[in-house]
Amino acid sequence: MHNDTIILILYLLSVAVVVIIFITEIDEYIGGFDNCLICTKVHFNGYLTNWSISHFIAFLVAGFISPRNLYFIIFAGIFWEIVELYFEYTSKRNHDNILCKKKIIKCKEKIINSHDFWKHYFGIKKYQDIQYLWCSGGFLGAIIDIFVNTFGAYTGIYLHKLVYK
Repeated sequence: MHNDTIILILYLLSVAVVVIIFITEIDEYIGGFDNCLICTKVHFNGYLTNWSISHFIAFLVAGFISPRNLYFIIFAGIFWEIVELYFEYTSKRNHDNILCKKKIIKCKEKIINSHDFWKHYFGIKKYQDIQYLWCSGGFLGAIIDIFVNTFGAYTGIYLHKLVYK
């Protein structure tokens, strides 16, 4: 394993840990629509937001750090979206989960049923009382995040080539 791969893994793990620990504080600072620089509604549960910018920057840095690991970086972005879905589903559905019990993730007081969660997540039916924190706005939001991550990684690789020509 190359040094840049080890640095990349440590970087991605550090970002993930910081986001998990400080999600509420980060979301208060960059989340929401009040001070949003790029908020664009794509669908009732899919948006470009300041979180999209954070994804772009995080993956730009990853691409810059380790330009040889593009596929690993893309896989890490897809894996993170799966982790976000797990956290979102757990926070809305499974309060018996250790993540809720240990207050590792903030779990909603009102539990919604699985059917409504998935209908909203996949953009089939809008439910007013479903607000996402982790999922960036459902399945469409996750797809947007993956594209933004990939674009960020390619941009980082391009910048790396410019700097270290």
